[in-house]
Amino acid sequence: MVVAAVSQVEHGIMYLVSPENPEVTVLVDCEGLSPFKIPMQVMRSCSSLLQDHYPNRLGCLFVIRFPPVVRVIAQTFIQVLKPTTRKKLKIGGETYRKILLENLQTLPSYLGGDCRCTKCLNIGMDVKRPRMDQLNKLQTNEGVSDSEDTSELDLICQDDIDPSWSYDQVLRTAIIGLLMFWVLIAVMAGLSDPEFQSQ
Repeated sequence: MVVAAVSQVEHGIMYLVSPENPEVTVLVDCEGLSPFKIPMQVMRSCSSLLQDHYPNRLGCLFVIRFPPVVRVIAQTFIQVLKPTTRKKLKIGGETYRKILLENLQTLPSYLGGDCRCTKCLNIGMDVKRPRMDQLNKLQTNEGVSDSEDTSELDLICQDDIDPSWSYDQVLRTAIIGLLMFWVLIAVMAGLSDPEFQSQ
């Protein structure tokens, strides 16, 4: 991902910026990522790379559709950045449109804006196409009876399941939840202990 970020920034610098406005705006869209899939180390590396190697090129770094749980974790990561880079960082959850509209002249159509340039329309079609294909397959198999082959329908439904949630991750999450519950009980027991209250 770091290589992709460098490639995109280099492309932007070489082909998209003008001498009058040499800054690049970077947008990181976290849609569809669970709190366990956010690559914090990669984001830290990309931010460090941008601030160290392109300090005057970065105009603004938007991170949108950031899950609320991860925003809390990200606050510690943000403190490591240089103050000039920190000022350029804008993090938005589901209310990202307001942040983007305040800072960008036009908002791409695939993010809810009204930009109709060919690049935005092509990206918008690529984003929508896989879901429309799946919907069309589901609609054509709508009248499938129990005796007919439903393997294609099962594959479509299996695609909707997040493959990153393996048994290990579910088990790890359950164990952490159980440990947190035990800590809560221990704290409550400690607070209700008469010896603790008399001190």
